[in-house]
Amino acid sequence: MKGRNSNDMEAERESVRISIENKESIETIRDIIARNPEIIAMQDGNGDTLLHDSRSYYNQFNDDDLIILMIECCPYALRIVNNNGYTPLAMACVWKATLEVLPLYTS
Repeated sequence: MKGRNSNDMEAERESVRISIENKESIETIRDIIARNPEIIAMQDGNGDTLLHDSRSYYNQFNDDDLIILMIECCPYALRIVNNNGYTPLAMACVWKATLEVLPLYTS
């Protein structure tokens, strides 16, 4: 996104993570992501994206809305491999995600 540097993007990614941790509304999180959907694909020091960490989000929200939002905003993030060689789908399998959740990662 024009005018945004990596520090701005990292701050926005962290803002999403904190909003999820604090169980803020999906609308609040959607507003943050809408400013820069690329934050979904940003990788942390382990190579994980927000989608790699989505198990904890699913557990907190107990529905698919947040995962669907992230996939719709940045579908190519599904193909990003972390430092251990895992995609978000592979991570979901490692975490033994329910059968209801797994199809979301194959969009």
